[in-house]
Amino acid sequence: GGETMFKQFKIDLLNAKEAERIVMEVLQTLSGDTYTYTNVSENKECWHKGDILCEDKIYYCRNYIDVKDDSCISRTGNILAEDRVYYEDDGIFIDGFMKTAKYDYVAYVSKADNKIYMLDFQLWKKNYKREGKFKEIPHPRQITYAYLMSLNRAKELGIVVAEIDYAANDGCYYPTSINKAA
Repeated sequence: GGETMFKQFKIDLLNAKEAERIVMEVLQTLSGDTYTYTNVSENKECWHKGDILCEDKIYYCRNYIDVKDDSCISRTGNILAEDRVYYEDDGIFIDGFMKTAKYDYVAYVSKADNKIYMLDFQLWKKNYKREGKFKEIPHPRQITYAYLMSLNRAKELGIVVAEIDYAANDGCYYPTSINKAA
């Protein structure tokens, strides 16, 4: 059991690599020497904490950022909160990231419109069921049970803490504008 789940995880990991690089390069440029960013996505101990460790060099605080590569966000205007996943081959339900993760922030990367949406994960976690719309999403060999919340509603609730536009030049990613939540 669990073979399908593991294959899907490996595919997701490969797709996420570019998104992780985009977030790291853009945030490093924005923060200058104040923070260091380390990719910890390969570290098993960090899988429920996030993909990127952000360390404040002045106050020595640490935050974990999970990176989600989202191809639908530009078209739908929604963020997806994964509640549970059913793996048909194995006949098992697994709790989704909203139940298992210990992220501080989530960075949703929309490559279609070159945007990064930074979300306060704990605030999102408190509101995703009440404010989101339940949706059953069938995939080949699995079903995702999720809650969709509009980006606008997430902004109203203070869940979206920043919206960053980025561009690429010679294979490097850099911010072009940032809109921080009030």
